[in-house]
Amino acid sequence: IGFTIVVAKWGSRTMVRLVPRVESRLVGEGQFTLAMVLLFALALLAQYAGVAAIIGAFLAGMALSESTTHRVHDFAAGISELLTPFFLVGIGLSLDLQ
Repeated sequence: IGFTIVVAKWGSRTMVRLVPRVESRLVGEGQFTLAMVLLFALALLAQYAGVAAIIGAFLAGMALSESTTHRVHDFAAGISELLTPFFLVGIGLSLDLQ
């Protein structure tokens, strides 16, 4: 609960300040690279906090929602179309019908 509250409360404000700084130092699609790094980092932290990794990924999206361009949203849509079937297969494989 604490992990979710901290990221939800301060994540967006932090990213609004951090994204322009990091983007100026990265070449190419800096915002998208930062978004992917934050996504995997928060997913990993969520796992260590004892919640599902998808909660961390969702919180990364919330934190970045106000600070990224429309282009990052387009890239994220493409990635989600690629990875969603893998997520659903993982959920299906963990289902025990007995």
